[in-house]
Amino acid sequence: MANTYVDYTATAGQTDFAFSFPYLEDSHVVVEIEGVNQALTTNYTIETSPAQKIVLSNPTTTLAGGELVRIKRVSDPSTDLVDFENGSVLTETELDRAYRHNRYLAEEAIDGVNAGLGELEGSTNYNAGNKQIKNLADGTLATDAVNKGYVDGQVALTNTNLAGFFKSTHTGNAVDNVFTLSFTPQTTEAEAYIVSIDGLVQVPDTDYTIGATDITFNTIPANSAEICVVATAAASVATVNEAQVTATGSTRARSLADRFGEVLTPYDFGAVGNGSDDDTAALQAWIAYLNADAKNVGELGKGAFAFNTTLELTRTGVGIMGSHLKGRRTGSTRLASTLVWTGGADPMFRVSYAQHTFAYVGVETNGSATDFVELNAGHIDLVMNNVFFSGAGLFTRSVIRSNGNRLGYSSFNEVHCSSRTADKFIDIDGQGSSGGITPIEFTRCTFIGSSSSGSTGTNPWTVLHIKDERIEAVSFERCTFISRDGLLVVDTTDSPIADAIRSLRVGNCEIDEFSTSLSSQRMFKLQNCHNVSFSNNILTGLTTVTDTALCSLINSNVSRFESNWLEGLQYVFDNDSTSKINGIGINYSDWSSIQGIMLNATNWYIDLTQALYAELDGAYLSPNTSGNFICEVTSDTAYGFNLDKSRPQNWEAGQLFYLTIKNTSGGAVSANPTFFSGNFEVQSSTITTPSDGHQVTILFRFDGTKAIQISQVSPEVDNS
Repeated sequence: MANTYVDYTATAGQTDFAFSFPYLEDSHVVVEIEGVNQALTTNYTIETSPAQKIVLSNPTTTLAGGELVRIKRVSDPSTDLVDFENGSVLTETELDRAYRHNRYLAEEAIDGVNAGLGELEGSTNYNAGNKQIKNLADGTLATDAVNKGYVDGQVALTNTNLAGFFKSTHTGNAVDNVFTLSFTPQTTEAEAYIVSIDGLVQVPDTDYTIGATDITFNTIPANSAEICVVATAAASVATVNEAQVTATGSTRARSLADRFGEVLTPYDFGAVGNGSDDDTAALQAWIAYLNADAKNVGELGKGAFAFNTTLELTRTGVGIMGSHLKGRRTGSTRLASTLVWTGGADPMFRVSYAQHTFAYVGVETNGSATDFVELNAGHIDLVMNNVFFSGAGLFTRSVIRSNGNRLGYSSFNEVHCSSRTADKFIDIDGQGSSGGITPIEFTRCTFIGSSSSGSTGTNPWTVLHIKDERIEAVSFERCTFISRDGLLVVDTTDSPIADAIRSLRVGNCEIDEFSTSLSSQRMFKLQNCHNVSFSNNILTGLTTVTDTALCSLINSNVSRFESNWLEGLQYVFDNDSTSKINGIGINYSDWSSIQGIMLNATNWYIDLTQALYAELDGAYLSPNTSGNFICEVTSDTAYGFNLDKSRPQNWEAGQLFYLTIKNTSGGAVSANPTFFSGNFEVQSSTITTPSDGHQVTILFRFDGTKAIQISQVSPEVDNS
């Protein structure tokens, strides 16, 4: 019997509740209504005469009858009621008060233990004393206890929880125990059905049996009893494939076969995916499935798939996508999805027509494959996204080979080659000047040329090689190129077409020309390329190597070179006399190794198209060598010349340079050049613009502060 609390089942409107246990403070008497604490004074008061009781004055719950009301003592274990001090007189009252406080706390603890779950005597099980357990959380482990709400949610036989399964409902009449089902059972196994009467799940075979068309209960259901019979997947359909399921968040039930058929991987065609067992047949069947129905990009799935025969992608849009996880699989050095070539001298893939995609895959070979992708027929767009080529010498020819076909708009995003993957990444052997390829874009790609792969400066591997083809635009954005004695980014020297590349942009890239084997190594070999732009790049080389230049130019046009960081390079451009370099803006370097922008700076072109001073920069010149600034006057507007002396870029005392003024405006130019007086000292009172189609030349010497004219203006000569 409890000593510290008393329980009541309240009647409607009841206010007085007696209690007999002793207490020390009014605040130690606590009142609960349906487990909710009431506040002393606000919700109840305590009376001690003529009898000890609590009086509800304004309870949080109005008593309608049947509520559980508990009056209990909680003696506040956190507060000391007596504080003894050294040398004090111990009174009976204080000693009794301290003793009773400890005794009451002990009684309350004992009542709490007795009222809680305890072990059943002689057993290891708990005994709830035939009481309900309140506020039980949902279970997570198979051995957890669960609450009624959780169980109801799992077995409630409703349309929501059992959508797609056959269900038959009936009402008991206290007479019949056999009920005809509204569906045709596929099995008479009672375990294949969930049956309930008034929400209570029945025991198969013990409580009911299933016949060809009906259910028989061993005990007649009561009058008005709610009977529900649900056939599980095994009882609803002839095969599991026909079972209906509703995806979370959707409203329509579909068969499992239809649902799983949305995504087929090589595993659905028998692949093993361990990188060693031959998955050729499975991959061929998978690709045939994709080609047949134009299923667009197929999902490869996690695994390493070995094959030895070229896979043909023949339908537009068909491609391959691996796992989106770019990390490596647990316990493996391979990427989550990897293609492994085990065949001979053939391409891994051959593609035809329109667009094809490769994404989120790693690539490995035995070194015998000729190419990763070979173009077969038609105008073909390629997209590569997060493709990793690991190791050197994966292919004997190229990663992508045009094979005389047209490479259309193509995009390469986060493609990574950790070493000399092949002779060429893209090898375009085109159809001559009759056509033109739409843009090729590289974004966040990495290409590394390594001497350890056998590549040398005499035979570097090339990212983009163009022969007999015209490309509208090529762009490299946020890419990394590291030469290590063997990397050409762009090579068009085999293309005699007038516009091999109409627009080439290199922006926000890191380009490291760490070439040690040959001093003449170039990372860009541009012939017949126009609108070439380098901006916001980090361009570095080896200061120990002589004659280092980033880019060779043959009959090409640079339209922009600015905001780049230069380090370890001697020159940027190795240009011939037919190439034109314009738009050089502010670039940055410690200038300890930079000798000039151009290795062969015999001609420096500036197009004058507006009324501004042309800034002549000493960085355009080689030290101790005379150079030639050729300024084309293209319109009848005022023009002039100034020196950019803001940085010490090869403006050395004694530096000689020629200034040639060419009239290419198509008519007479009335304006004559002016020279910034602080930076130029000219002999002639007036230097006149030559007539249309002609040019004049003046020789200047820089004396350390200004450019002094040291020759007369040359006679006009024909521009040709």
